[in-house]
Amino acid sequence: MIAYAAGETANTQIRNMGTVVGNICNAAPSADNASMLLVLGAEAVLASEKGERILALEKFFKGPGVTARRPDEMVTAIRVPPPLPGSGTSYQHISARGKVDIPAAAVGAMLVMDGDKCREARIALAAVAPVPMRAIETETLLKGKKITASLVEKAGRKASTEARPISDLRASADYRKRMIAVLTGRAVMEAMEKAGKGTRGGGKGL
Repeated sequence: MIAYAAGETANTQIRNMGTVVGNICNAAPSADNASMLLVLGAEAVLASEKGERILALEKFFKGPGVTARRPDEMVTAIRVPPPLPGSGTSYQHISARGKVDIPAAAVGAMLVMDGDKCREARIALAAVAPVPMRAIETETLLKGKKITASLVEKAGRKASTEARPISDLRASADYRKRMIAVLTGRAVMEAMEKAGKGTRGGGKGL
């Protein structure tokens, strides 16, 4: 999923000049890489003359264009732990002009399945709040339950209520909320399917 989300960032020319770390340090609420790194439990490695510190990505984002990086620090790496056994992931996003535009809404999902029951769930939203964010209530709704069409629909609605979007030239707040419900449902279903097949990654952009 990391490769897929990175491949959805901007266009070929920009991807050839930029990096995943740069995309994260830019701290755009809509960053393609942010939601999938959040669900994977990624950490930022920050270094300065004083030494090195590790910060969970959830604590790295502070606001649009603002991070927890200190003036004397630079991010030298993004660390991603090994995938959990039985896990599957998905990245879903929508934008008006495809890869040449930033997402109007995006969802990353990671599910750990035990048969048809969800043992662990992580859902992250982008472009619908001041920072990329975990949808904690949606995760709680999914954990420990059998994944059914009804539950997936409820998860989409719950994620929509957790989103705090604004209206701008790319989409209205109402449209973003509606799309978060749709994208969350798709992400949960694909992550469950990937977990069942023993594969990880994938997604779809609209």
